[in-house]
Amino acid sequence: MKLNSNPKSTLNSNSAQASIEYLLIIGVIVVCGLLVVGVFLGILGSTSNSPHLTEAKFKQTIGSQTIGLSDAVVDQNGDALFVLVNNTDYTIRLMGYNVDEEEFDLGTGVLFYAHEKKLLFFANIGSCNGIDSCLYKQIIFRYSVEGSAKVLNSGGTDYVLNKALDVTAP
Repeated sequence: MKLNSNPKSTLNSNSAQASIEYLLIIGVIVVCGLLVVGVFLGILGSTSNSPHLTEAKFKQTIGSQTIGLSDAVVDQNGDALFVLVNNTDYTIRLMGYNVDEEEFDLGTGVLFYAHEKKLLFFANIGSCNGIDSCLYKQIIFRYSVEGSAKVLNSGGTDYVLNKALDVTAP
C-alpha cells in the first residue's frame, strides 16, 4: 500500500472537507431559522387580537346560519344593501333584524325559498363613520319557518361591512 507523501494534497483535502462542513453548518442554521420564523408567524396569525371575522371564518359563519349575510355595503348615513341567503331546505320568512342595539321590523316579512339569495335594501341601520369599512357589534336576523308562528334568530357578532359613497334602493 502506497502512502500519499504529498503534504499539499492532504492540505487541499482537509480544507475542502472543512469548507463542506462549514457550508453544512450554515445550511442547518438557515433551515432552523426559517422553521422558527415560520412557527412564529403561524402563532401570530392564529392568535390575532383582531375581533373581526377573517374571510374564511366569515364564509364558514354564513354557511352555518339559517340566514347568512353573504355580502353587504353601507354608506355614511347607515343605508345598506345586504345580500342574504337562506341556507336551509325549507321556506322561511324574514321578520326583522337587529343591528347593534337597534331593532327593525319588516312588517309581514320577506319570503325566502330554500337556498334562495336576495338583495335587500335597509335604510338607516346605523351611521358608518369608518374610512373604508364599518364595524357592527351584532347583526341578528329574526325569521320564522313558513307555516310556523315561532320566531327564531340567526346572526352573529363583529360584522365588518364595506363602506360605499351612497347606497340607494335597487
